[in-house]
Amino acid sequence: MQILRKDVNPLLTQIEITIEPVDYVEKFETNLKKYKNKAQIKGFRKGMIPMNTLKKMYGKSLLVDTVYEELNDLFNQYLKEQKINTLGSPLPSEGFEPDLNFDMYNYNSFTFHFDVGIVPEYQIAGISESDVYDFDDVTIDSTTIDENIQDFLKRHGKPQEVDEPIEDNDILEIQANELNEDQTPFDKGWSTEFSVLVSSIKDDEVKTKLLSQKIGFSFVFDITKLENPDPAFIDKYLLNRTEADKDVVIGNMFSGTVVKIKRQVPAVLSENFFEELADEKIKSESDLREVIEKELKQSYDRNANSLLERKIFDKIKEETNLDISPDFYKRLIQQNENNKDVEITDEDLNKSIESTKWMLIKEDLFRKYALEVNEGEIKNHFFQQVMSYFKYYPNMDYNIVFDFVEKQMKNQNALEKATEEIKVSKLFNQLTGVVGKNKIAISSTDFLKKVESMQPAE
Repeated sequence: MQILRKDVNPLLTQIEITIEPVDYVEKFETNLKKYKNKAQIKGFRKGMIPMNTLKKMYGKSLLVDTVYEELNDLFNQYLKEQKINTLGSPLPSEGFEPDLNFDMYNYNSFTFHFDVGIVPEYQIAGISESDVYDFDDVTIDSTTIDENIQDFLKRHGKPQEVDEPIEDNDILEIQANELNEDQTPFDKGWSTEFSVLVSSIKDDEVKTKLLSQKIGFSFVFDITKLENPDPAFIDKYLLNRTEADKDVVIGNMFSGTVVKIKRQVPAVLSENFFEELADEKIKSESDLREVIEKELKQSYDRNANSLLERKIFDKIKEETNLDISPDFYKRLIQQNENNKDVEITDEDLNKSIESTKWMLIKEDLFRKYALEVNEGEIKNHFFQQVMSYFKYYPNMDYNIVFDFVEKQMKNQNALEKATEEIKVSKLFNQLTGVVGKNKIAISSTDFLKKVESMQPAE
């Protein structure tokens, strides 16, 4: 075995590996014997096939596997011993074609040439005590609390029938009768009764006609355009068609009449309301204001932390000097695509390089702070995720939550994504304990404007 190294530049090195017969013959012959003992070949008893016959049938493929296995072991061992931090996988050097004469009766030497991308040593910027970041300390004003109390009361209200002009969030009960093609009444046509949420009506013309009307208002509509256009949905929820009616031909045009208007009427702050709420933390209006203010503060703090996280990570990315060879990286992409001629724009190449830099920096930071993730943390991550969907729904079925968690635990992509998110969260918490923070008071209104201004333009 002989290994030669030639540093082309700080980001690229060439390695030449020569494998001599002494490096692989013994292993090859051992592999042959193992194969002979377990091979089941027609015409021979197990383990009794003559070695020459075995060589003719399978020898070359075993020799190829043995040589490449030895090459892989030697290469990895060398990279480890030399402490070479590689970028991606080594690539065959351009302009070198190895002489691959795999001869089982006249063992040869094999010389391979590789280009190895180097990740140079670098210092991560933006994570010292002298790095100070502004942090938004959001104050909650009484108007914001009042608005959230009204939302709270709406969520805990009850649907009631009203005899008032129709509003966007009302639920209408519609009595509908099928029409002829000329939109005249069809005496033997289909009759149905269904409920529809005004805001979910897809036919804008019909929705406009309904808004501000009252009980008894009649209108003509196409039942396939009213809400969900899926035929199964229309049959089940609008036409109320049963299996016995599946062959009945029903037209699209109907005459509808509003027979009921149901509206979610907000709850009223009263002693009865707090008793029905049955929340130990909320016994009065002052308790409710205190709880809502606390929840709002926690929510705004999470958003402020998200902005701080972005500031810290952006500074790390911008000020950390980590070089990557664009030429070698482009070859890596082409190798992964299995196409040397694949077109890669400079913009796409630069985006991919920046993404890889950030991945390398994160991995170094994960190692620096010994950040690990266990199964319990992943399960809790999924649990909190689904709970955020149902946080405003009382009497929820926790079996739904547990089923979701178990399904996600079996989803490899979801597991990898969750692990990364937890690690990044731990990294942020670690860094906020190191860097300096300058708290700046800001109203909730101004903070929301600030967040909105930072959203990417569509």
